[in-house]
Amino acid sequence: MLPAWFDRLVISGDIVLIASAVIVVEAVLIALFRKRLRAPMKLLLTLGAGFALLGALHAALSGAGTVSIVVWLLFALTCHTLDLTGRLFPKPQDSGRT
Repeated sequence: MLPAWFDRLVISGDIVLIASAVIVVEAVLIALFRKRLRAPMKLLLTLGAGFALLGALHAALSGAGTVSIVVWLLFALTCHTLDLTGRLFPKPQDSGRT
């Protein structure tokens, strides 16, 4: 059984804000070290999709309207589609990079 504070953290949606903050820190680190990474934009698309899914979860947990949830999900779908397109159909100069 989880402690009461953890239940409050989840039910309020605050746990989503914590996870979102972690993703923002990851994005900043990727931006700072982009020259050392193989494909920083691909990583940002993956993070964008995850961030958007967290946004949809937070919207749902906090009682936001359907439109807000759908907008977050569409953003996640867009990031995910761009990420998959880049992985399935890499540009010739990107071959060998993941």
